[in-house]
Amino acid sequence: MSISILFQVLPDDLERRVKTALQALRDGNITDIEAASFFFNYFFQRLEPMYRNNPKAAQVIQESVKQQEIGLIVPNLVEVTLHIKTISELSFTKGVNPKSPAMIFNALQVVEDILLAKTTLSQALIENKIKIKKMANILRWLAPIATIQTEAILQQVREEDLAILEKNLQKIGY
Repeated sequence: MSISILFQVLPDDLERRVKTALQALRDGNITDIEAASFFFNYFFQRLEPMYRNNPKAAQVIQESVKQQEIGLIVPNLVEVTLHIKTISELSFTKGVNPKSPAMIFNALQVVEDILLAKTTLSQALIENKIKIKKMANILRWLAPIATIQTEAILQQVREEDLAILEKNLQKIGY
């Protein structure tokens, strides 16, 4: 089963703003919780236009993400747990329980490359740039999401997707 999560190729202005926001994290100008909140809010909000015309997929995705918890780790930079009550009710806490499912990125550059569509989640996994603890737990909610993120759907929702990214960048001041 592939977990090829796809993102839009960004116009230059948005790409520059994403890079600036991630550099702010590296420089300590935004917190790891702010960065994780930006990433996951964008990640989940962009799904609505993709499944809008597919109620079955919408229901499967919304049910699969309910009551989930996942750690997001970038060594020496980010260690945050995402608590998903529902797809639109996300909260974040500092730290990751060693027993929790987690995605461990070997560098922030990997996150940037995924956001900028320079690589995919599955490609980063193959290249050992990401480690996933408790993969079965994570696949339970990533797999249904991956099924709706086709190139055709990305093209259909491009403008909405970019507007959602813009809004989430503004929320963190970028």
